[in-house]
Amino acid sequence: MKNLKENLKNATSITVKPIQQETVKDGQIYLCEGTPENPNTVSSYINDEDGIIIDEVITKGVYNLTNPSHIDNLSNYEIDHIVPQSLIKNDSLDNRCLVLKKSNQYKKDNVLSDEVVSKMNEYWKKLLDNKLISQVKYQRLIRRTFFLTDSDEEKFVQRQLVETRQIIKLVTNLLNSLYQDVKIYSLRANITHNFRMRNGLYKNRNVNNYHHAQDAYIISYAGNIIDQKWYRKDEFIYGKYVKEYLQDKDKTSEEKYGILMGLLAKNVDRNQLQKVFNYKDCYISSMLTEETGKFYGQTIVGKTGDKQASVLPLKNNLNPSKYGGYTQEQKAYLTIFSYKNKKGETDYQLTGVPIKVSYDIKAGKTTLYQYIKESFFKNEDVEFKVLKEKILIGQEYIDENGVKMKLCSDTEVRVNKELIVNQDVNKFIYFLNNKNNDDSKLQEYLNENIDNAYNYLLEKMKIEYKTFKNQYLKLIVADFKSLEFEDKKSVINGIINMLETGQGDLEKIKLSKREGRMSGKKFNTKNLVNKVFVNKSVTGMYESRYNVYGLENGCN
Repeated sequence: MKNLKENLKNATSITVKPIQQETVKDGQIYLCEGTPENPNTVSSYINDEDGIIIDEVITKGVYNLTNPSHIDNLSNYEIDHIVPQSLIKNDSLDNRCLVLKKSNQYKKDNVLSDEVVSKMNEYWKKLLDNKLISQVKYQRLIRRTFFLTDSDEEKFVQRQLVETRQIIKLVTNLLNSLYQDVKIYSLRANITHNFRMRNGLYKNRNVNNYHHAQDAYIISYAGNIIDQKWYRKDEFIYGKYVKEYLQDKDKTSEEKYGILMGLLAKNVDRNQLQKVFNYKDCYISSMLTEETGKFYGQTIVGKTGDKQASVLPLKNNLNPSKYGGYTQEQKAYLTIFSYKNKKGETDYQLTGVPIKVSYDIKAGKTTLYQYIKESFFKNEDVEFKVLKEKILIGQEYIDENGVKMKLCSDTEVRVNKELIVNQDVNKFIYFLNNKNNDDSKLQEYLNENIDNAYNYLLEKMKIEYKTFKNQYLKLIVADFKSLEFEDKKSVINGIINMLETGQGDLEKIKLSKREGRMSGKKFNTKNLVNKVFVNKSVTGMYESRYNVYGLENGCN
């Protein structure tokens, strides 16, 4: 396929012309297309000088030369998996062929018959020699049996089960050396995906962060089955399970996610799985950061004349009015201090500490106290007190409405709440973003449910996301129904992103590309005294809380 794509990319023309059979002639590769009902065949060929035309499905192999495929009658054909899905979930081009329905039904979950291999082997060899199929695909086509011995069966399952990457092996060995009384073994990463699909547990990374915990649960769940059912001392004993599984033709023919999933399915309690996946109380914690790196934004403005208040000098001795400067100073972390105002009352302020200043503080060139005095009080004799020296970026707090938020900077905040949707909407979102464009039934399902999904998310906003009240009022009157399907899809994902990450692209419905973004904030006495800051442990299982009054009294 790589050679084919390179040739297609360099083609100077595309040509179609009729021929009666597949031939290799004058350096060209002709692939016959046609059906008995339509004897007018169309050729596909490669010619390095004149150009290329070749239908990708033809390169995937056929089982019958007397009934070659015709592009106008694809409804008569099916995609067959050479190594059946009842044994392994493999949708790569090296494992798929376009075949007549009756040929596929005849083959079922077996290897190809001796008659088909004998008839087609010369044709497949030509495709291989001309790099139109891979060596792997050719070997699968001519294979006479899936398992030569019982040992082959066991090794086949073990390859699906055990992670083979070297780094995983090293980590497993390290853990085994540290925890010698515990059995530790690794499982392949695709087990979680196939397990989810096999049991209807759809994964949407954009909806919330629960999928991390759910994947860990799946690995533990599958690992317990393997440990309890298939291990004896240090050896796998699943040979008999494989034999029993393959003998049960009624069940294996329906399995679409491989032999491993078929074996696991016999020991899965689906009611228990659904119960766990319905939990809404996962512990979530985010990594807090002290920013490093560039001191300023990359945009440099020209000379400003008298308008230089918001422009930072390129160097300490260069006046921005003459030489221009930077418009944005990057912050390393945040700090809170209190001070006496002109009335003698206590006021509070949260502000960011620039990365450059944080480096100077670490180097002993200045202090946080000195920075605040110079920046906010212009060295005036004002009494102030640093209440919290360092608040990291990403700090969670609860606002006056009881909504969980997080600090992105000293001027920007975001909602810090996990979006929870019901199973039907979760399934819809999965297929909305992972749909097969050729699946008409799936498209019909999406068309029927997309308006309901939109209304469901709006109801979520109304009840659970008071922060986005303005966005809700705009969306509730927007003409969503008149949008094209792809625009509706964009809006649905934009709303999900806004609710989960704080901003989303809603341009298709005439709102902004970063709708929901909350920037330009100021954190002074008025909006600090009603906020509760939340410190979480790494696991999220433990937390402590404080407010500015507590800080004033020495409580951290």
